Amino acid sequence: MLKTRIVSWGLAGLALAAIILWALRDPAVEVEVGIVSTGPLLVTLDQEGRTHVEDRYLVSAPVAGLARRIELRPGANLAPGQSIAVLEPLAASALDPRSLAEARAELARAEAEVRSAKADSEAAAAASTRARQRDERLAQALQSGAVSRDEADAAALDRRAADASARAAAYRVELAEAGRRAARARVEVAGGTRSSQEAIILSSPIEACVLKVEHESEGVVQAGTPLLELGCRESMEVHADVLSADAVNLTPGQAATIEDWGGEGSLSARVLLIEPQAFTEVSALGVEEQRVRVVLELLDPLERWSSLGDGYRVMVHFLVWQGEDVLQVPASALFEHDGQAQVFAVEGDGILSQRAVTIGQRNPEAAQVLDGLTAGEAVVLHPRRELAPGQRVRRRTGG
Repeated sequence: MLKTRIVSWGLAGLALAAIILWALRDPAVEVEVGIVSTGPLLVTLDQEGRTHVEDRYLVSAPVAGLARRIELRPGANLAPGQSIAVLEPLAASALDPRSLAEARAELARAEAEVRSAKADSEAAAAASTRARQRDERLAQALQSGAVSRDEADAAALDRRAADASARAAAYRVELAEAGRRAARARVEVAGGTRSSQEAIILSSPIEACVLKVEHESEGVVQAGTPLLELGCRESMEVHADVLSADAVNLTPGQAATIEDWGGEGSLSARVLLIEPQAFTEVSALGVEEQRVRVVLELLDPLERWSSLGDGYRVMVHFLVWQGEDVLQVPASALFEHDGQAQVFAVEGDGILSQRAVTIGQRNPEAAQVLDGLTAGEAVVLHPRRELAPGQRVRRRTGG
């Protein structure tokens, strides 16, 4: 009986000691755990871009005139030869009372000049007739020997001079009449009026859509004034300005995808051109950056992205590298120690071990493991500063 009681008390003491030791041991730290796996890995260069219609046509006024109101709206589809704008000849300016009085006085002066020119023309015509008669008489007298050769030649020269003076006087009459018509026209349109000439109709040079209406309301325009901007949707491109250090890793024909464009899924694209000239751009943080414009061609059918317009914002993902069966670790598990990439691996008994790993290609979600880990191993995601090798951890619920 006593022996049994001693054994019972001994067992109870051992159990109590075990409980005390369990309570005094280091508690397990709750962590989020990820798994090293094998699968496809894509490495992309992500950059914001803008859509751009490459084939654009700026329709301008060929001459000065009165542009009628343009009824077309942005987005309207046009057929080749379709009327897009109408220009009427400019109307005459209305004259103020002083200018009107001056115009009437100018008309009176022009009419007087016409009368004077006609009188001079009549006098010149009479002188020409008189010189012709004298020349004819002296020519007959020369044949009979009544006058000398010199007198006959002088009469012939006088006749030619008189004929020339008569023609000049007739030209002055025409000039005076033209001045009178100009003065009369100024007086007749003194109140301002539109010209009776035919209007100029501008038509679309191509099958396109209206991108922008530069001059909508009716009004006077000068030669070269922009009226509309037209563009072909089929020539839609995407422009992305990337850092010059990233641009050297891109090549024409390189694959890319367009995300966040507003429609479902992603769009396929490829690099069409990498411009050779960089430019300076100031970032949102005030840092000057050297950037290079990269032009991409959309590969999907027009019907797939027909809702895209000119100047829309999109996100471009340039495909820099890809692999199929790639050993990879979640990027959030990596941290740096002494210049070497490290992870906390979780052993089978929940004890942490710090591993140095060799990393190859990586993207924001995962990194290629070249050495230090094997598939199926568990690693701590988002490791905290208080974690240390040999520490006991447990998986976070729901992690």
